[in-house]
Amino acid sequence: MGFQRSLPYAKIKLFEKEYEVLFYELNEKSLILHLSDDMKISITKEKTCN
Repeated sequence: MGFQRSLPYAKIKLFEKEYEVLFYELNEKSLILHLSDDMKISITKEKTCN
């Protein structure tokens, strides 16, 4: 028996194409989004000086 997801995936649109956010990783320094079509986006936090 397989697992059936009852909630839809979040979506993000990049370069005129829509991707589903399959899962994410979050830590102190970055957020990594794993998208459909084997795409991965990493957003890194940088400390800025004021």
